[in-house]
Amino acid sequence: MGSSMSAKGRVAIAGYRSWISRELTEVIESKGIWVDPLPKEDLGTEDLTRYDCVYLVLGRANPSSSERDAEERQVEAFLDNPRKPSRVVYVSSRRLTESKSRCETALGKYKAGERGPATCLISVLRPPAVFGPKQSLQSDMLIPSLVRTDGEAYLYFPENAAEFISVRDLAEHMAKFSDLDWWDVNQSGSPWSISVIPGTVSMTPNQVRSLYKAFAGLIMQRD
Repeated sequence: MGSSMSAKGRVAIAGYRSWISRELTEVIESKGIWVDPLPKEDLGTEDLTRYDCVYLVLGRANPSSSERDAEERQVEAFLDNPRKPSRVVYVSSRRLTESKSRCETALGKYKAGERGPATCLISVLRPPAVFGPKQSLQSDMLIPSLVRTDGEAYLYFPENAAEFISVRDLAEHMAKFSDLDWWDVNQSGSPWSISVIPGTVSMTPNQVRSLYKAFAGLIMQRD
């Protein structure tokens, strides 16, 4: 990371300490594109016009009320910033919380011109539950929570499948947005119309937990 690269191909990530952001940084930098860490508190004041793309990886899997409020303030601060990047990608969630819904609504109003002229492209991603290496088993995300449980694991009903995606597949898809000539074919007019991200798989929670533990066992044997 750093700040000495020219404006062309320059990317910033707000929420850069997250597990997903670290994977995204690795993928983008492997393509020769510079990635700057962007403090969340600077979203309303930083000159973002030098960036081709800014990723907003805000919030937590199970946020407290104060964390939900903070995410909404961070999105509003970004939208009030007159010096926006060429494109912004907001990482929402398939499990749409009230806070995520409000953030998407605010972004949608900006995109529709209800907050003044829209000067940057807006994209919203709704990834399903994310899994992969280096994910802390103490995390409050779905996969670690499943791994920590004993006995039958299910969502609503025992045989119900849910959608999951590996962190690498998600990062590879997110990285495409750093190219301003690329557009997600799954996205139509509204920012919440993203359908399926490539790499998404459908499994039952028990299958995911068994797969995760099997991979963990193979890694331990390799090491």
